[in-house]
Amino acid sequence: MTDLNKLRVFLEVARTGSFSKAADRLGIPASRVSRNISELEADLGTILLLRTTRRVSLTEPGSQLLEMTGKSVEALDQGINSFLTFDRAARGTLRVATSVSFAMSFLPEILFRYGERCPDVRVDVATTHQNVNLISETMDIAIRMGEPVNSNMTYRKIGQIKQGLFAAPAYCKSREFSSPDDLYNARFIAHRARMNREVLDLSLSNGRDRTSLKRVPTMIVDDPAIAERVAISGAGIAFLSHDLAAESIRRGLLQPVLPQWSGPPVSVYYLVHRGTAKVTKVEEFLKSAREVMSKRAVE
Repeated sequence: MTDLNKLRVFLEVARTGSFSKAADRLGIPASRVSRNISELEADLGTILLLRTTRRVSLTEPGSQLLEMTGKSVEALDQGINSFLTFDRAARGTLRVATSVSFAMSFLPEILFRYGERCPDVRVDVATTHQNVNLISETMDIAIRMGEPVNSNMTYRKIGQIKQGLFAAPAYCKSREFSSPDDLYNARFIAHRARMNREVLDLSLSNGRDRTSLKRVPTMIVDDPAIAERVAISGAGIAFLSHDLAAESIRRGLLQPVLPQWSGPPVSVYYLVHRGTAKVTKVEEFLKSAREVMSKRAVE
């Protein structure tokens, strides 16, 4: 089969009537233009161009080839260029998978920024506490808490989440919490990911001292956002991110328990397909996510 690039070179020579002009327009050396024409003529078994010291003219087979293929190759090139432009543009649908708690805490601001950058992109968000297979579930991006294990995707850290203990004011009213020892008889609402077998296993620090908190929880839920709702009801203490609890604290529905003690920060990672990490609609979402996470860290 004839190399399409050789045909493109021939069409440029035929239209310009010059090897050197064709080379300039194609951005390649004149020697390559001459070689491509010779190879094309050998492939087709005919002479396409007559070369003199002053000009280049088409033979009858050359004129036929120009007439039969010129518009088709031009249309093909236009289609490819249009596709490349479309691929670089931020449009279409972006599918994002994340947890309910991250969606509630960070996604509104991320999507606001992203909407300003990419107004033509439709965003489809799937919330789940389970790890998502990007390929089988046709997702573009997944956001996860903690470093992914054995992932064959591209993943990067985009921020950290500060965590602490929170409960409803009504639950704390008749109880005194001044040190981790006071938590011994407290009721806990546990996020399943924090469980070590049947025990809630937390590490707390006040900057000087560190203690390990191991308790059998009263309730176990699948997502911190659910734990927050249960804690608001007064059912016990939940270990939550400060970002997730912030609005409920502002409204007086939750308050910190042992505010001077906190858990280790949890790193947030994004995962993308290796082949789509540089697609504009994906790049712009990740840029928005990094900005929001960085801003929250500074605050």
